[in-house]
Amino acid sequence: MRRSVRPVRSNIGTGLLAGVFLLLSWLPVSAQNMTVQGRVRDDEGVPVYRAAVALLRGGTPITVVDTDRLGFFRIPAVTPGPYTARVQALGYTEYFEDIGVGSTDRVELDLRIERDAIELQGISVEAERSRARTRFEQVGGATVRELALVDVRAVPGVGEPDPIRALEVLPGVVSTSDFSAAFHVRGGSQDQNLILLDGMPIFSPFHLGGVFSVFNADMIDRVELHSGGFPAEHGGRVSSVLQIESNAGDGDFSIDGAVSLLASRATVGGQLGSSLANALGFANVRYRASGRRSYLDLLVGQFPYHLTDFQTIVEGWTTGGDRVTLTAYSGKDVFDLTSLDAEDFPLRMDWDWGNDAVGARWTHPRSGGGSLDVRANVSRFRTGLTFPDFADTRLSSRIQQGQIKADLDVRPWSRVSVQVGASAERQSFRNLFTTGGTEFGDGGGNGWLFGTYAQTRWTVPSKWLVELGLRADGFSPDPGGFLHEVAPRLAVKRFLGGGNIAAKVAIGRYTQFVHSLRDEELPLGIDFWVLAGERAP
Repeated sequence: MRRSVRPVRSNIGTGLLAGVFLLLSWLPVSAQNMTVQGRVRDDEGVPVYRAAVALLRGGTPITVVDTDRLGFFRIPAVTPGPYTARVQALGYTEYFEDIGVGSTDRVELDLRIERDAIELQGISVEAERSRARTRFEQVGGATVRELALVDVRAVPGVGEPDPIRALEVLPGVVSTSDFSAAFHVRGGSQDQNLILLDGMPIFSPFHLGGVFSVFNADMIDRVELHSGGFPAEHGGRVSSVLQIESNAGDGDFSIDGAVSLLASRATVGGQLGSSLANALGFANVRYRASGRRSYLDLLVGQFPYHLTDFQTIVEGWTTGGDRVTLTAYSGKDVFDLTSLDAEDFPLRMDWDWGNDAVGARWTHPRSGGGSLDVRANVSRFRTGLTFPDFADTRLSSRIQQGQIKADLDVRPWSRVSVQVGASAERQSFRNLFTTGGTEFGDGGGNGWLFGTYAQTRWTVPSKWLVELGLRADGFSPDPGGFLHEVAPRLAVKRFLGGGNIAAKVAIGRYTQFVHSLRDEELPLGIDFWVLAGERAP
């Protein structure tokens, strides 16, 4: 059977964006302010996340900001004069440094703080600035929601905490049924959601046919969902982007375990000794690994199903603040009826499916803020169904992707950031169904997908947030001809009520070159992945 498959596109207001680029010409003029910026690191050179940096004049705080994940902070619109920089972070000694702000545009600081266990009296927290509030102020798009581990654990799951099940409480997200953790975003289908684990795509992120996800909550740091209007850095899907980041831990050695109604799991975390870390060229190396397995087949001898998965992350920091991370995931489901009594189960079959992914990432912080981020990863999904009583009957499906990606984040002015990037992906798939010596379906193919983008973000605190981007994708399938798509993106957010509420709009063009032919009406279906091109099974 032959048919044409075209890439999925979503187009809204392409021509409107042409004039918006002209608005950027006056941004440098409006952004000329004296700025105090720099990084906060500990005594081992590891950046300190969410440290509170304050500028004091006469002992009185003038302004307070938090550091980002690379320890960077920026305080704009500082008037000339003498100040004291104060750094506070939980688990570290309080640090002070006298500075002078002159007529130069920028003052660069490199602040080092020391770890210290501080004994405190009982305290009460009156208000805590949540990460959701930070995302609300700093990210455009139609809807962006972030869930921390505590949020994931607070949402009831099927037997144990599940980051994808937790998405069901977010606006615009609809689950297919109570039985399945699969979700749809704003009318899109399941395969139109880009699901990333530390930047690696996971094609079929579910165990037990969709009852719960492959992501172990013990290994999750945060979950972020772009449910529409996502920026130009993301391509390949048209509905949503779900980013899941692993937690490398704090470096303290620990062993944790838990047993739920569905599975048992164990997690080990710690750090390498300083001599070994230094020999590898790092100031600090942390690691965390977790394994999970269902146990009903061990308790009930004739139970035909079990699942296993394993996830690990290793994170190393150099004395200069560079970060290197290695992430790996492997999971498998097995539904095996071959060991059961043939009289009770006359149809004997062996069905297995699973995901494998491994990736590396290097992040280099840049002076003045921003970073260079380089990633490489390989991800695959495969499934197979055989019938031992019919040796010539076989059904299988496989898709694999290798990716290299680089992103550069530059912050030329206090209110403007610019991000550019490029990626190359090699994709391949094969779907096979044979019985009685006849092939009813044997389709496969491969292709190269190249992408590049540029985007800028302009902010006026408590007033405006504008994200403008342009993405270009080129897809070369085999078989098939070369396809190219240009995708402009624009998101505007206007803050009202002193910055507590906002009106936002996002428009753009989105393209997808990979599709799943799974029948979503079936609770236990098989994903058949195909690439856009001349033929599809």
